[in-house]
Amino acid sequence: MIMFESEADLLETIDKHDALVRQCVSGALGFWEFCEKYNEFYAYYALDGHESDDEERRLFKKFAFRIEPRRVISYEILG
Repeated sequence: MIMFESEADLLETIDKHDALVRQCVSGALGFWEFCEKYNEFYAYYALDGHESDDEERRLFKKFAFRIEPRRVISYEILG
């Protein structure tokens, strides 16, 4: 593993960022505050796997359904 210590760590990190998205969508968190806290999540954690070892890339593939929305947020909404 490179960025994440375990599968649980990956899922916990995604869950935390999901909460930020929900807060922003509901209006509980302003857009610019969201951007600051979200911190370019997809790129920061290299969720495309370019910095990962084989074990982490397998996790990314396993949880692609959880990671893909992060790519969309990064490239299609924030980008």
